[in-house]
Amino acid sequence: MKTIAIIGAGPAGIICSLYLAKRGIQSTLIDKSFFPRHKPCGDNIAGNVLRILNEIAPGFLDRLLKEKKIPEVKGFVAFAANNHKMKIDFLPLEVGTDIPSCYTVSRKDLDNEMIKLAKSNPLIEVIEGYKVSSLERKKGGLLIKSHNQSIFCRLAIICNGSNGNIVKNIHTLVKEDAHFAVGIRAYYKNVKPFKFDQYSELYIIKKLLPGGLYITPLTNGMVNVTVVVRKDVIKKNNLNLKQILLEELGEHPLLKDRFAAAELVGKIEGGGLLLGTQKRRISGDNFMLAGDAAGLIDLLSANGIPQAMLNGRIAAEFAAKCVQENDFSSHALADYDSRVYDRVKNYLKMSKLVSPLLSYKIVIYIFLKAMNFIAKKYDKSDQIRDLLYDQKASEKLLKPSFYYKLFFGIKNPDASSKDPR
Repeated sequence: MKTIAIIGAGPAGIICSLYLAKRGIQSTLIDKSFFPRHKPCGDNIAGNVLRILNEIAPGFLDRLLKEKKIPEVKGFVAFAANNHKMKIDFLPLEVGTDIPSCYTVSRKDLDNEMIKLAKSNPLIEVIEGYKVSSLERKKGGLLIKSHNQSIFCRLAIICNGSNGNIVKNIHTLVKEDAHFAVGIRAYYKNVKPFKFDQYSELYIIKKLLPGGLYITPLTNGMVNVTVVVRKDVIKKNNLNLKQILLEELGEHPLLKDRFAAAELVGKIEGGGLLLGTQKRRISGDNFMLAGDAAGLIDLLSANGIPQAMLNGRIAAEFAAKCVQENDFSSHALADYDSRVYDRVKNYLKMSKLVSPLLSYKIVIYIFLKAMNFIAKKYDKSDQIRDLLYDQKASEKLLKPSFYYKLFFGIKNPDASSKDPR
């Protein structure tokens, strides 16, 4: 019998196991795949991801930097529907420093480097190639079943992503189309260099709203191209995301020349994304959901890694409490849901506010007009940049004064000149 089993060795699961080990608690970390393995993702790590990695594994990021596995990302360039751009520079990781706050790394490399940390820890048992078929409730815990074996545990921390359906026997997790998205990812090489070196790109395309096309620079001249669209929009407009990705790269006026000689590396892969635009029950007797399995993905950035790692740390805290009190009931986990949602709320506020509004044609029309205006008039907007870092951003978006300043108060002396970068 295992006391704690963690299902899914992605960012949430590995971080959870490492924090448990830090508390001196054993865990069993299982994954359906053998590492290294691919995982569709936007491949950005920033902010709290960097802070957590520095805390749980000092020197980890320094080693990846030394090995040139994680190039810095200085900011992003958003292109409105009229193809005018707006460049946003990221602030340093910590105030008063010049420490970069964002890097890119493929999930294959990130998860593989992190699983090495877990494997090297004597308190973590790593089991690869264990494909969970179902969870069954038994007296005192849960039975984690695969096609030919089973593991009994007192507490299961379920971190197997948005697509996992293994909880159906113990928990009802509703996946409404308006709160679920589909994302696909492709890697390309031989792409002509982007004008703004070390910047990610966002292309606002009407048929993809709320969602978009994202391009992230990686090492060795590779780029990640990701398309994310909400599921109800896909159904309503009968969208084929793979076809859209290929068409945009071949026909978009800002992309067709850059990708004319580009070569697809590997396959175009994708999966479902359980969005953080609604709260769900994510714990119960003998289990917690964490990371993408808990539905914490931000639609606007298509990012879930920061939320997953923060959630993994909280899950470890509650698991440790259960072990200490020898109580793995829903009563012992009563505060888990609220703690998780309170911790990640600032990542999800903007999506919760904007995503429902972009279901209406008139709002999409106004949004596109506003973005076109801002991008055309203001090549670089620090006001928009500061909004991304503001914990009260959603409150500001509801105030008319914000829009007055945005449309009439931004001062940008460089807007008419070429960007020095």
